[in-house]
Amino acid sequence: MMNSTGYIGKQIGNYQLIAEIASGAFGSVFQGKHIIFADRPPVAVKLLHASYIGSAQERERFIHEAQVLEKLKHPYSLSIIDAGIHEGTPYLVMEYASNGSLRYLLRRQFPRPLSLEQALTILSQIGQALEYAHQLNIIHRDLKPENILFNARGEALLADYGIAVVLQPSSIRQIDATGTPAYMAPEQFRGQISKESDQYALGCIAYELLTGRQPFSAPDFVAMGFLHTTETPLPPTRLNPQLSRFIDQAILKAMAKQRADRHADIAAFLQSLHPPVPSEAPLPTAIAPLAPTIPVSPAPAPPLIVAQRGGGHYTSINEALRHAKAKARILIRPGTYLEELVLDKPVEIVGDGPREQIILESRDADCILMQTDTAIVQGLTLRCRAGLKNKTYYAVDIPRGQLTLQDCDISSDSLSCVAIHGPTTTPVVRNCTIHDGKAGGVFIYENGQGTIEDCNILGNALAAVEIRTGGNPVLHSNKIHGGKASGVYVHENGQGRIEDCDIFGNALTGVRIRTGGNPVLCKCKIHDGKQGGVYVYEDGQGRIEDCDIFGNTLAGVKTSQGGNPVVRKCTIHDGKQGGVLVYENGQGTIEDCDISGNAHAGVEIKTGGNSQIQGCRIHRNKYEAIWIYEKGQGTIKNCDLTGNTRGAWDIGSDCRVYRSGNKE
Repeated sequence: MMNSTGYIGKQIGNYQLIAEIASGAFGSVFQGKHIIFADRPPVAVKLLHASYIGSAQERERFIHEAQVLEKLKHPYSLSIIDAGIHEGTPYLVMEYASNGSLRYLLRRQFPRPLSLEQALTILSQIGQALEYAHQLNIIHRDLKPENILFNARGEALLADYGIAVVLQPSSIRQIDATGTPAYMAPEQFRGQISKESDQYALGCIAYELLTGRQPFSAPDFVAMGFLHTTETPLPPTRLNPQLSRFIDQAILKAMAKQRADRHADIAAFLQSLHPPVPSEAPLPTAIAPLAPTIPVSPAPAPPLIVAQRGGGHYTSINEALRHAKAKARILIRPGTYLEELVLDKPVEIVGDGPREQIILESRDADCILMQTDTAIVQGLTLRCRAGLKNKTYYAVDIPRGQLTLQDCDISSDSLSCVAIHGPTTTPVVRNCTIHDGKAGGVFIYENGQGTIEDCNILGNALAAVEIRTGGNPVLHSNKIHGGKASGVYVHENGQGRIEDCDIFGNALTGVRIRTGGNPVLCKCKIHDGKQGGVYVYEDGQGRIEDCDIFGNTLAGVKTSQGGNPVVRKCTIHDGKQGGVLVYENGQGTIEDCDISGNAHAGVEIKTGGNSQIQGCRIHRNKYEAIWIYEKGQGTIKNCDLTGNTRGAWDIGSDCRVYRSGNKE
């Protein structure tokens, strides 16, 4: 089997693969469209990875998932459309959930909880699907936010039954301890599963939705199992005082250590999340009907088709927008459309063909200006060419609302490719290529928020991502590289959470933080920066955790001029100069890091720099572990400083250093 990107444009069954949506340990999921019925909505096509094709066990698991999904015809379960084997590779064709996963929603919301109304809606929908599965004696066994998806109508769908099991009439089964530890019931760690195990997982999800945090946090499977088995989580009302006590009781009962102490079933759990009914009043129905007998929604209106060369309803996108009703779907067929769009109503604009053949080009304004609460733009090439007329516009300008921008190719010869600004702005930019912006890739400012995920951001003239003046986005799983300035630039009180990103090969530093910028970087790779990895200066702050910082031309981490970051549990290695440089009154805390293999000192402090280094292993560096000179200061505690070419220390006579508990 070829690698996953090699499938783009290929035909699997009756579907052409358009773009990769996600890739996991066992398989990849692609967006696909029917090769004959072009007006049908897009689908999701799931393929098994090449490394698992030869495993009869994994092929059987894949086919098992298809068989389970075929039984689960429920409005809130992700529906299966087809299944088969293509050139030896099993595949599933499923409903395409265009609004992402619950995990993405939680990341956008972090660290705030969801509203009670939104959380209860999600729990009710997923609970109904789960209860219906239980009526068929099917146990999901891996319920978690990643496996809860949202369709175009915003409804929650239960997905990924890859490790589900079918129970016999008995209520418990012995099986391998498989699942996701943060949501596993105590008995699941012992290899036992039951319907009550799914209820426990739903209780964990309810806890997270309503408090903004998981019930337990632990570094590994064993430690997490110990907490789930022995500890009681804090009552949700302690973390979210707006909740009522009956919410505490409902969730903690669902998470009881003993199966027998939990709710009778999922329906009872869902009912308990609502206010108790006075005893003299008639009891309402617990939840909506569980079998798929709910009223069928009216069939959606057929899409409007824009075809520049004729054969559709309209020849221009603006013409289609003028005639479109709210929530209309507009399909754009291949062509170069010289237009500027103002989205002033909730619509979905979708490319109907390869995105490189569907081009929206603007010369007198933004390609797209968002002026409504919600909209979707998908599968287009967006080119801002306002620079040809010396005009200044963005390719996509989002001053309000939630624009879902996915599977697009975006460039600009004027301002940045994408601008996100304003306190009511919460877009989702997903799986886009954002490149060659004259003033940068993505610009988030004036309290703009939103999520940028799974994007390829490259070749921009200024910062690939710039965050300032209260901007507070979530960046997840992006490649940020090849820029002519910094990869990520956070300043003027910008914030943001940057996680699982690969930031490399930028002309300045990978990440630059200054003037009150205070982002969180977590689990990123930051490497091969021409001016270093992370630079914090001019009173910048920030928290850098669990990052891999390596191969940078200058220092992996440097601070100056009042910069004061916290760098924790990072590996800082193989730099072409030093590992950490603190100078010109820079500060910062470096703790529990592994600093190794750098061409100069592991840590260098000079010219009034004053850093705290604690709990670090600093080894295999070509100079000393710690080099402090020119009135540098610092506190070095509980570090392993052995194994460096020039020894543990080089401290100048004019320096003040406190040392304690180090291994030299």
